[in-house]
Amino acid sequence: LCFDVSAFFLKYALWVPPSHVLNTFRLVLWFLMGLPAVNEYYVFMQRSAAKKHGFFLEKLGAYAWTLVATMLIEVLVSIKFGRGLYP
Repeated sequence: LCFDVSAFFLKYALWVPPSHVLNTFRLVLWFLMGLPAVNEYYVFMQRSAAKKHGFFLEKLGAYAWTLVATMLIEVLVSIKFGRGLYP
């Protein structure tokens, strides 16, 4: 949900038209980054569910953390450049 809202806020705050190639590039980049990140998150959740059977909890993978950091940066850019634009 945050990804979709961030897309609209970035387009509005940075005055990027919806048909611009930057939007398409951003969506493709998010898709390619999201594939391994979702896999890492799934494995992380499965292993944490198996913890009660004696398995140790592993760390969340690098792709998932990169996706979280990228989302955080997009939200911060939306806040910075959108100040005063939103009611």
